[in-house]
Amino acid sequence: EQAQTALTEYGVTAQDSPQAAEKLARDKKREIDALRSALETAQTQERDAARKQIAARAALTAAAENRARAKQHLGEQQTRFAKALESVGFVDENAYRCAILVQSELEKREKALQELRDLRLRTKGRLLQLEQNLGGRCAVDVEALRHERVLLERRLEELTAALKITDRLLAGNETAARELRAIIAERQKNEKYWTVIEDLHRTVGGIAANGRGKLSLEGYVQRYYFREVIAAANRRLRVLTDGNFVLRCREEAKDLRNRADLDLEVLDRSTGIWRDVSTLSGGESFMASLALAVGLSDVVQNRSAGVRLDMLFIDEGFGSLDEGTLQRAMELLNRLSDGSRTIGIISHVAELREHIEQKLVVTHTPHGSVVHAEG
Repeated sequence: EQAQTALTEYGVTAQDSPQAAEKLARDKKREIDALRSALETAQTQERDAARKQIAARAALTAAAENRARAKQHLGEQQTRFAKALESVGFVDENAYRCAILVQSELEKREKALQELRDLRLRTKGRLLQLEQNLGGRCAVDVEALRHERVLLERRLEELTAALKITDRLLAGNETAARELRAIIAERQKNEKYWTVIEDLHRTVGGIAANGRGKLSLEGYVQRYYFREVIAAANRRLRVLTDGNFVLRCREEAKDLRNRADLDLEVLDRSTGIWRDVSTLSGGESFMASLALAVGLSDVVQNRSAGVRLDMLFIDEGFGSLDEGTLQRAMELLNRLSDGSRTIGIISHVAELREHIEQKLVVTHTPHGSVVHAEG
């Protein structure tokens, strides 16, 4: 169960085969290997880009410095020249040039100017060469690459830990799989035997598989003896009901939720229909119960020669009988007593007093109940 729970966390259900767990481990390992390869490639690209960026920045910085120096030098020269012109009273450079008559000075100025132009051309050419070397490349965001590297390293650590856990789970699952295979083999070996045992259990327990009434082995035995009780009870019930009612065991249960062991039906000869004993009226139920009680005592005495039921008590029920039925019930009880058996009746029915010779009368008084014998 622990192995199955662990497998479920990684997407393998209890119905999947051990190969499914092995495939999951292989997939996880391939995913880790792919992430490692991607991390190594990203690290290599980062190093190359960093080197190129450093070189480009150095060249660009040098060119910018040269250009800035050239511009600064040119500005300084122009400033000095303007101040010089102003200091000697020239309005502008043209006025100054017109005023220069010495060829050597003119050549000197022209030479300085040409040097400045040459420097500007060289700086511009160097700048163009650096721009061509960059080839339209943009500056690499080193900070973003560092952040991505940290994330990849963290992911690598997580996958490495997951791989270790998976390896441990795989080892446990392989052991569990071997045990399950042994259990399945043993189960298949004993399946035929347990099928016979289950069928026997269902038969003895009365677990019906065909939708008919359920009858257990215990109920079958009880029913065998109960039929003797019913037969003895019917002999008494014919006397009590003038042969109008007959009892029998129900062959099938009322529904599939109940057993058919000791259910009773009664035949009403006035209608010729078998019906459930629950449909009997109060007086009819009392007569059936009395007949069953007497029938049970007959069967017990017949089967157990050393057992005698010398005393029988009947509590209430006579109030639901009409005069004729009450008379027949008392005649039956008198025959049962026959001088060798004591039958006691507990009742509040006044009509019974004239049928009972010996009575214990209980009278309620404010000081308690008083008992006295009559007859």
